[in-house]
Amino acid sequence: MWYQRGKKDGLDFARQASYDTLTYAAKMETFQEFARRSNGDIEGYDPTRDAVLGAYFSEMARRYKLTRPADGRRDSLGINPVYQQWEYGWSEGVCDYMTKVGDWIGRLTRAYSPRSN
Repeated sequence: MWYQRGKKDGLDFARQASYDTLTYAAKMETFQEFARRSNGDIEGYDPTRDAVLGAYFSEMARRYKLTRPADGRRDSLGINPVYQQWEYGWSEGVCDYMTKVGDWIGRLTRAYSPRSN
């Protein structure tokens, strides 16, 4: 459920974002990627403090109560499994949209590029 909600939110976000914000969002690390890269040291991970998307993530966390503990499991930042599922879906939604935009731009470019004989 939370993955699907996140994916829908990611697609909605991507449809409204500027190109620069969209490319920035597509490159953001998810909690799982951050934890894997940092060998489980999650101390520095807080998407609500991101300079570009912090306000957005803060609003989503408040809207869905994503940083409350789930089943008693919670890390030091309050990022629980529900948030992780939502964030992973959000990231997938943003990246899916980026892929579609890239495909569309590629087709448009090919359609309007001069052809050599």
